[in-house]
Amino acid sequence: MCVICSRFASKLILQTDAETVKWLWKGPRDSADRDSRRVICTGQTMEDVVVEAFIGLKQVSFEPAHTAKLDNKYACFVDFEF
Repeated sequence: MCVICSRFASKLILQTDAETVKWLWKGPRDSADRDSRRVICTGQTMEDVVVEAFIGLKQVSFEPAHTAKLDNKYACFVDFEF
């Protein structure tokens, strides 16, 4: 499982995160042995970027919260049944 909590709501950061996840998924193990679950938490306004950069993710009803009382809403995106 890969969990990403993007610290900045930025297209460039999310695209870089997506490339990192793709790189981490490559390796000596067969893809059938691999747990392919991904969880991305970031600003809700980044939905289009997340769906484009991380193929197969969809937004779920879980809403991450933060203690800093920030105004922006967060969202959670996964590629498995949540």
